[in-house]
Amino acid sequence: MDKNNILTLSERINRMLHDDEFRKHCARCRNSNPNFEYEMAVAEKIAQLDIYQLVIDNNLICMETPFSAEEVDFQVLEFYKTLDDICPDGIQLKQIAEANMQYLSHDVTKEKNSRSYCYSTKNNGNEFRKIFANIEGRINDISIACHEFCHSMSKSFTKMKPFKDENMREVGPVIVDALSAEFFKEQYPNLEINLLESAIHTQIQNVIKAREVLLDGLVIKLILGETSIDELKKNYGDLYLKNTRILNRCLDNIENKQFTNMFEKKYLLPQAISQIMLEKFKIDPITSVRLLKTIIENDTDWTIYDTVKNIGFTNIENVLDNYVGNFEKRTQNLIYKKQQLQEKSQNCNDVLTCQQ
Repeated sequence: MDKNNILTLSERINRMLHDDEFRKHCARCRNSNPNFEYEMAVAEKIAQLDIYQLVIDNNLICMETPFSAEEVDFQVLEFYKTLDDICPDGIQLKQIAEANMQYLSHDVTKEKNSRSYCYSTKNNGNEFRKIFANIEGRINDISIACHEFCHSMSKSFTKMKPFKDENMREVGPVIVDALSAEFFKEQYPNLEINLLESAIHTQIQNVIKAREVLLDGLVIKLILGETSIDELKKNYGDLYLKNTRILNRCLDNIENKQFTNMFEKKYLLPQAISQIMLEKFKIDPITSVRLLKTIIENDTDWTIYDTVKNIGFTNIENVLDNYVGNFEKRTQNLIYKKQQLQEKSQNCNDVLTCQQ
């Protein structure tokens, strides 16, 4: 990084330190979150994972021929039907998905924000529900739709019930992300390499998200006088000053008054849980789907600790240790499978060329 860039960064940080509106926001964020320090520790553990050697081929994730809206709708129902076929016990997922199709929209022209979502609210006795699944020509378009439909199966959507623990909001849907990728490998065998690339990309993004969450927490502590710039440089300089993209994005949001969603850690633990559930699914699909149904059915009543206990772990630290300790092995396994498919495809092309 050259001297001028460091000076510019220093100036931007200095302006942030004197922003009274942002200071008040940081105090509210800190005071409203009794688990702030613990959640920072979770983010830091994931943020320290090494992803610098992982390179993504975006051409494999962005497809030339995107799925149609009709194909997405059909495959969402097929996915949940498959889960019901694997484990007929408990709630009937396809039946709920079918009923909630009435709330689905793919029309991006009517959306202020093109991100997919599942939304429900109750106001003056009136209930409003909507599922928006964006189709942007990416390999995970259908998985994202399955994810949003999993949200719609929660009692927070069907019965407008509040969550006992907000950490539970993404657990079921993120598990569905992992399982649906396995399902779509069977449905679209020619796209398996794309799905593997998407899975690698998801794990990289989880580490990047952890780094963003950790930085948000550090900035809050800096603003409130709980740490100093020198301490941050000493402890986290390698993470944020060697590659300043995350730091600049954070400063951009603060300068543009877009700091309402700081410390958004909702996907970190669910990703760790989903990898454990995916491995359980490959060994014992019936038990895994039964457990997924139980999680979906109880998500508004459970805490994250209930989920951790039910998937066979003593505490959250054990889940994190599993995720962090096996991160490299899991990503390298995905890369190896992708390379095998590429070699197989190349060999087939070579044979066809010889025959011609």
